[in-house]
Amino acid sequence: MSELKSLTANALFLSKMCHEMKNPIHGIIGFSGYLHDHWETTDYDKRKSLVENISKASVILLDLMEKIRELVNLGDGTMNCHFEEINVMKFVQSAIENCKLFIFDENPPKLSVECDDQQITIIADPFWVNRLLSNLLDNAMKYSHGTTVRIKIDSKNADFNQDLLFSVIDDGVGVPEEEMNTIFDLFTQSSNVDKSLGGSGLGLALCKEIVTLHGGTIWAQKNQNGLNVSFTLPKKTLIPNHFHSD
Repeated sequence: MSELKSLTANALFLSKMCHEMKNPIHGIIGFSGYLHDHWETTDYDKRKSLVENISKASVILLDLMEKIRELVNLGDGTMNCHFEEINVMKFVQSAIENCKLFIFDENPPKLSVECDDQQITIIADPFWVNRLLSNLLDNAMKYSHGTTVRIKIDSKNADFNQDLLFSVIDDGVGVPEEEMNTIFDLFTQSSNVDKSLGGSGLGLALCKEIVTLHGGTIWAQKNQNGLNVSFTLPKKTLIPNHFHSD
């Protein structure tokens, strides 16, 4: 029985990581394919921009592979966290840049950021919080079919005075009320999602895992139009015993 549990855990772990690797791989394929098919008709600046995007996607993929190696070496699938002080707006902007690399729609949703303290910092793992926000933005940009996506960061919310409150808000198709409590489950997608766009149902499950490991909470609620996914991260993270910190 223990071997079966181990095999199941390993399969879930590999599935999660394959999900994370899809975007940079698709980006590299898409950008290089465009260059191959349109090299002669594409001007220098456009070619240079595409090559730069291939390079950025390759760095993201290499970083993911290194994290996978670290996780495998741990042997139990536990996330290997390296905590440091990070500026919130810097990691938000980094996640936005990563997300934009892999959005190929001609008219993608407009992105905006609202933050009441541009200099606020937290103690967290920069890699995993970047993956957290990138996944939420990816979902909102690709699957909501909305016209706007807002990132809202509130450091002074009375209900979460020890935490930062993050929200990713879209004006898209939303999630049916009866599915709201299951969207963070493994391999679960909303019935409103266009299945032709792919997706494994792992992105939000991984987001929940990352938030939980940082000592926060995550939830979703309906807007009048669209979906609001919110999560908290402690302003001063205490490293729990089950974390592995470099």
